[in-house]
Amino acid sequence: THYPLTCFVMPGEGLQFRLVYDAKRFSREGVARVLEHGRRTMLATIENPLRPIEARDSFPGGELMASVLASRAPVEGDAWAPLHERIAGVAARDPDRAAIVCGDDVLTYRQLIAQAGRLTAALVQRGIGPEDLVGVCLDRSAEMVVAMLGILGSGAAYVPLDPRFPSARIELMLADSAPRTLVTRRELGDRMFAARTAEPLLLIDDLADKTGEVATTGAIIQPDNLAYVIFTSGSTGRPKGVQVTHGALANIMDSFAATPGLSRNDTLLAVTTLSFDIAALELLLPLTVGARLVIANADQTLDAVELADLIKCERVTVMQATPATWRMLVSAGWPGAPDLSVWSGGEALPDDLAAELRARGHALWNLYGPTETTIWSLAGAVKSSADARVLGGPIAATSVYIVDAGLDLAPSYVPGELLIAGHGLARGYRGEPGLTAERFVPDAFGEPGARAYRTGDEVRATAAGLEFLGRLDQQVKIRGFRVELGVIEAALRTSPAVANSVVVMSDRAGHARLVAYVVPSGAPGANFGQQMQEAVSALLPSYMAPSSYVVLETLPLTPNGKIDRRALPAPGDAEVSDGMRLAPRNPIEQTIAKVWQDALGISQIGVTDNFFEIGGQSLQAAAVLSILRQAFKVKLPMRTLFAGPTVERLAEAIVALEERPGQALQIAQALARLQAMSPEAKALLRERSKTRDALSAEHAEAEAKSR
Repeated sequence: THYPLTCFVMPGEGLQFRLVYDAKRFSREGVARVLEHGRRTMLATIENPLRPIEARDSFPGGELMASVLASRAPVEGDAWAPLHERIAGVAARDPDRAAIVCGDDVLTYRQLIAQAGRLTAALVQRGIGPEDLVGVCLDRSAEMVVAMLGILGSGAAYVPLDPRFPSARIELMLADSAPRTLVTRRELGDRMFAARTAEPLLLIDDLADKTGEVATTGAIIQPDNLAYVIFTSGSTGRPKGVQVTHGALANIMDSFAATPGLSRNDTLLAVTTLSFDIAALELLLPLTVGARLVIANADQTLDAVELADLIKCERVTVMQATPATWRMLVSAGWPGAPDLSVWSGGEALPDDLAAELRARGHALWNLYGPTETTIWSLAGAVKSSADARVLGGPIAATSVYIVDAGLDLAPSYVPGELLIAGHGLARGYRGEPGLTAERFVPDAFGEPGARAYRTGDEVRATAAGLEFLGRLDQQVKIRGFRVELGVIEAALRTSPAVANSVVVMSDRAGHARLVAYVVPSGAPGANFGQQMQEAVSALLPSYMAPSSYVVLETLPLTPNGKIDRRALPAPGDAEVSDGMRLAPRNPIEQTIAKVWQDALGISQIGVTDNFFEIGGQSLQAAAVLSILRQAFKVKLPMRTLFAGPTVERLAEAIVALEERPGQALQIAQALARLQAMSPEAKALLRERSKTRDALSAEHAEAEAKSR
């Protein structure tokens, strides 16, 4: 037949089933498996016709067990000890070894432990101890790690507060966590917390003036004591605090020190904000094994050229980042590092990016895990591009299951929800017992009393491993951050100019972005787009801000009255335009505008449009600057775009940086002529270029022989 799969059922004394299939689309083994499922279902129906079809045992036990990845035992070693004590042990053995490098600042292990000890003593003097919470609001620096260790040493748990977050979001986090005190610097304290009295400030720069080592207090810390509380996006519009214990944190450090592996001879480059849970692995793992930790500053994490230089200059051997950051580096022409172990996680690893990264480092690891199971739960080596499509195996003391809607095991190749159990499970959500009970369920396949976390991720067991299929809800991943789309929609609806809104994630050319569809409460004014940005930026961090806004008269609905997301128009010409745009006036501005259009997916760009106000974000900025650097042959730093985020200002900066007068204009004119050429003419030009290159090579070879 012309159908890819046809089932014939022939009645008689017995039912005969026959499947005809397209061998290019289905395997013989897969079709045989479907037939066996049907046979077993029919037999079960004969035995008990009244039993619901979904309850029938249609699958062989072996297929069900493929949905269980057995737990690995905990890593063997010394008796359990909290991380700050392990790091103190490293300092005792090798005190003068470099521990942390951040710009020109270098801390030895001796200095690190001394500074952390002073903070611990100051906290204990304030009565801080186990189960207390302490906020940390610091820029990227060695002090950030000192604060983490000092708080852990007191027995308390740290709560990261990114100083770049909107004040409204920080207020929500403070209200939910109610920390006993806040560790910050004087400048940040004066700017962000001057009006607060509920949480007294502890200024870490004041402690730096004190001299002498201060011994840790020796607070008795149990594995089930809290180590940190980190906030993730919540479906109600409020961030929810995930409570992670010392035992869970120690388990992943032990596991990752063994596999993928980290030793005292390594240098790890940390690029992640402290408010993203994977930063804990970056900042603490190298110190537990005596390795060298290099912390990239905020500018370096956003500038691919600077980040590539840092990898090279510091001879980095391990770096962990999201696929978005890795793609930023690759797009900027980063040649790679032969000794670099590449760790990628936080969102799906595309096949093409996996191929690029495998060619640029000596090892590539694909990592997966929600915040609620402590950073990462699965890790797999990517030895071919196909490996990027599957999740790796469970880390130490971790089990995973694939279950159906009834929480029964799903068979091979059948999609189901991923459950995670083991030592990495968080305690639950702070102040949210109902939500904790909903997401942390009894582990039906483990020891009595054990729990498993419902990830909300859809996967299936295949011959190659666990294949990630997507989310079962409206949650998405942007640059590794978990985002509830409903939170952004709620933020938009706080504006009186908005009657209704819906937000979706769009993936264009490998660049994920958020698109907001907005129904105005009245006629949208000239500054409607700016109103939307202000409503979001006042409540949410920058990574949750939509890149594009589309105005609709009404939102499309399904027959049952729900929003029909599939019927939403594609973003493009319908996007919000704030007034009349001034078109590019010369070839240089036209070239820059075209690069912006391709990066942002917007059909029209005005020379005075602000890159960040029309949807551009830091990683897109890095990609744009990388293209412009290569096109115009100029060294264009990232700060140029932040200082002048318009086509007009960027064109001026490029002209100011050109090596000879008129160079930028000539390049732009040549690019414009190339753009206007037909595909046939471009192909002919490429062939002529190849011929010239070949003749030049022959000429050079002949000259070399004659010499």
